[in-house]
Amino acid sequence: KINRRNNYLENALRFEEGEKIRKHYEAVGFNQPPPLHILALLNKALDFVLESVLFPAEDLDTGITNEMRVFIIKKQEARQAMLEVIFHRPNLMPTKWGGAAATAKCSKGSKKSGERKKGWFSSF
Repeated sequence: KINRRNNYLENALRFEEGEKIRKHYEAVGFNQPPPLHILALLNKALDFVLESVLFPAEDLDTGITNEMRVFIIKKQEARQAMLEVIFHRPNLMPTKWGGAAATAKCSKGSKKSGERKKGWFSSF
């Protein structure tokens, strides 16, 4: 909620960096591992989000529990979980990264409810 409300992920990268991610996913889709330069941009964006959520939480009442703080501190696990959510729920993917295209593709395809496919990010 905090990420979405404050557009942290949407604003985590410069315009050019977001364009690289969008163009990559528009060209190859979301089911295969990204090349290293795209992965580096995803890491940069997720680090920004995790730090933006964690550090102001000490001064502001953001509703972050101690369990959530511990989870965020474990960046590798937090990144993987965030990617899984973003790629399974394209409406949460930033528009700058191709979120609108991903949402359209998902609405065209018919998936059984509850059916989930593990993506490349499960080994992130």
